[in-house]
Amino acid sequence: ALSQLVHQRGMRVAAGATEGDVLQTATPHLDTSAQRYMAALLKAWVEVAYAERSLPADQLRSLVREYPLHFEAPAEPPAEVAA
Repeated sequence: ALSQLVHQRGMRVAAGATEGDVLQTATPHLDTSAQRYMAALLKAWVEVAYAERSLPADQLRSLVREYPLHFEAPAEPPAEVAA
């Protein structure tokens, strides 16, 4: 999501930006629904990366399922990687 915001939507992220800074900077680049999704995604990231907690499976599935509603689906990996 962050990569697409930067490379496809022209968002700039300052060096040392926190997750909160990123969310605030992303707001003008996202509609209301995508803003809520990005907030949930960043909250999940903080839980996993900093608190070292695992996400409940239903929360993870929801984030994965909703991603293409707000951002382009990632390209298919090369065949040798997909296996």
